[in-house]
Amino acid sequence: MKIKILLSLIVVLAISISAYSQTVVVVEPDKGADIGALNKAIALNKGAVIYELKRDAIYYINGVIATTWPLHIRAQAGTGKRPILVPAVDANGVSTRLFSLGGNTRLEGLFLSGRDDMNNLQKNIIRAEAKDIRINITDCVIDYDAQCPIRLQVSGGMGR
Repeated sequence: MKIKILLSLIVVLAISISAYSQTVVVVEPDKGADIGALNKAIALNKGAVIYELKRDAIYYINGVIATTWPLHIRAQAGTGKRPILVPAVDANGVSTRLFSLGGNTRLEGLFLSGRDDMNNLQKNIIRAEAKDIRINITDCVIDYDAQCPIRLQVSGGMGR
């Protein structure tokens, strides 16, 4: 009887650990004219994934990162400068905000720039698009914005 209980507990523990573990996707920085590495990684790996960005690197955001699911982006542990996220200008000379969020979001240890790669100023670089979402910004630098860096787009939303 004790063995059955012990085996049952081990099975429940194993299922619990696998249900709560998240995959970490290390995103390589943009190289040369090939930009949008973070955009591509998010498009390929929707869901319970942690996107880890390398230190001392610049990530050009090629179009707004729009999600309806939870999003978690963090800097790699260690020393060095924070990963920098910069809006990239398209062929028409236009850039977009960094984030349009429809799900709970965690941003950790990042440098978010409101200036695109042609030095144009963006507005509302983080926009909350859905009700009842939580945005946790930890140890980040938000630099430059033409209006306000975080905008609540929905009615009835409250910052906490």
